[in-house]
Amino acid sequence: MRNIFDELSRSVANGVSRREVLRLIGVFIGTGALGGLLPRRARAALLVCECTTDQYCCDGTICCRTEETCCSSPAGSGVAATCCPPGVPCLPDPGLTHRMCCPTERICVGPDGVSKVCCPPGTLCTANGCVDCPTDLRCGDGCCPPESKCCDPTIGLCCRPDETCCIGADGHGHCCPPGTKCMVISIPGAPPRTICCPEERICADTCCPAGTICNPATGECRDCPDDYEPCGDHCCPPGFKCIDGACCREGQVCVRPDGTLTCCPPGSRCIDGQCCREKQICADSLGALTCCPPDSVCIDGRCCREGQVCHDDAGNRTCCPKGTVCVQGKCCPHNLVCGTTTTGRFCCPEGTVCLNGKCCPSEQVCGDKCCPPGYRCCVRADGTMTCCRKNEVCLPDGCCPSKRVCGTADQPLCCPPGTYCGAKGRCVPVINPADEELDIE
Repeated sequence: MRNIFDELSRSVANGVSRREVLRLIGVFIGTGALGGLLPRRARAALLVCECTTDQYCCDGTICCRTEETCCSSPAGSGVAATCCPPGVPCLPDPGLTHRMCCPTERICVGPDGVSKVCCPPGTLCTANGCVDCPTDLRCGDGCCPPESKCCDPTIGLCCRPDETCCIGADGHGHCCPPGTKCMVISIPGAPPRTICCPEERICADTCCPAGTICNPATGECRDCPDDYEPCGDHCCPPGFKCIDGACCREGQVCVRPDGTLTCCPPGSRCIDGQCCREKQICADSLGALTCCPPDSVCIDGRCCREGQVCHDDAGNRTCCPKGTVCVQGKCCPHNLVCGTTTTGRFCCPEGTVCLNGKCCPSEQVCGDKCCPPGYRCCVRADGTMTCCRKNEVCLPDGCCPSKRVCGTADQPLCCPPGTYCGAKGRCVPVINPADEELDIE
């Protein structure tokens, strides 16, 4: 610190200009030499930067244009102040150590879940905060937003998939939208530069100025012909209408419910005031058109959700009604869908239910099991269930052969094996072998 003040003192003693002295003070402040000694308000009050009328002094060190935002970091951070272009906010890094001009794709929610921070270059904002950039989104030292591509890793330029990379000889680049071409143009007195030229303004190896069009017969640029409609930087040919500064085919013009116009993209049509993709357009038996929701398709004149579409073996489509699902090419009620991971899904016939991966007749269902054919379900007094043969009676204790049922209607009992119910309602042993015909086992 002492050396810094010695240099400043020698400059003043040797008659150095006021501008040079102020420059030295600015260097000391910008590098943090005085940052730890002076509060921010005091540093800004020094106003060491001499700005023009269309600029203002940022943090006492640099001049920013009036439309730019001053972005300065806390004292002692070692990061110099900078000027953020219009629309680019000045935000802190996730560690809250310094501030930077933050592109939209790097703006993220801070650790407190409320404030905003700027993800460092080479990282990506996710629901969990800033994370390292996935391999497929890396672009030079930066990271492309999802659903984009790295156009040029040298300069870290990211473009949408439908855009074209346009890089000039000076190393600067931009993304050309569909309907334009990357071209190099020459301007007298200035170096060549690259631009995205609309297709209707491409004339040989040059791009016609805005508001003109190429005359193919002469290869020269000319004003919009009488049958063309001026449209911002374009000239719309016959059969097109100017909408929002772009030429739109008349068949793609759509009148919204509020009366405003929009241009439907290729592969879509205007249905009831909205742009509808061709595969979503549905015509009923009378020819009336409707636009199905994005997750639906048209089958037999009505919209069908994609999850309800059923294809049979012949490739025919049908729309399964609500409460059913497509199983093996047929619509099956949800309660009849059955199967296991081994057998796959199948549909049980009516009058049955799915039990343990198999179809069981409704009258044979017995709790969590299916009674064999010829058996029926018996509910014991304790609530448990068992399957009884047809010649057995369901008693509070379970199944009992009909000839062994004894006792009274209020207190029935089942005679033990080797006995049967006698004439007086008592269990008696089997003595006569002919009694075996009583089916007492």
